[in-house]
Amino acid sequence: MVSVNLLPPNVTATRRRRERTRLWIVITATVTAVTAIPLALDVTNSARAAAIESRIGPQEARRDGILTELKETTAKCASLSTQIARADALRTKRDWAGLLTLVAERTPDSVWLTALKTQTRQGERPAPVSSSKKGKAPEKTEDKPVTLDGPSGIHLEGYALTHEALYEFMGALKAAEVFTTVELASADKEPVLEGTAVRFVIECVW
Repeated sequence: MVSVNLLPPNVTATRRRRERTRLWIVITATVTAVTAIPLALDVTNSARAAAIESRIGPQEARRDGILTELKETTAKCASLSTQIARADALRTKRDWAGLLTLVAERTPDSVWLTALKTQTRQGERPAPVSSSKKGKAPEKTEDKPVTLDGPSGIHLEGYALTHEALYEFMGALKAAEVFTTVELASADKEPVLEGTAVRFVIECVW
């Protein structure tokens, strides 16, 4: 079969131009749509990322605050544990009830005690640092630990009717073999009621 185009050439050319124009419009629209999809995805992802970052910021600040509080609480717990351990060590280092019983049993009838104290050696504390300029805050210095030793002995005060009774008391304390040294710090006669008595101070060291 042979087809014959009876349209004038100018009409045929016009139709061809219109078809080409439509084809270019379709191609351009398709390319534009395909190109716009990644751009829209990028904009959406950027918006989501910005929203997530705006939420993460306060959460990170809150986390940092919690970590700081946790460190402070941990340091306080460690300090309290150290103090409790030190107190337990000091409490259990000596049998105080047994020591008081021993002193009472070794005290003659002619000797009476008026005071019993523990002798404690305490470490030196660091001296505070003062600023040389008025209005200037003192510089921060590293705190040095304070060393606390347990009681090194006991300090006894009292009266004895005679020096012989006092020496008998000191001999009984030495014979107990609880103290390394039992020393007489002072012994002076003083009037007591209608007579005199020897007022003494005895230092007993473990």
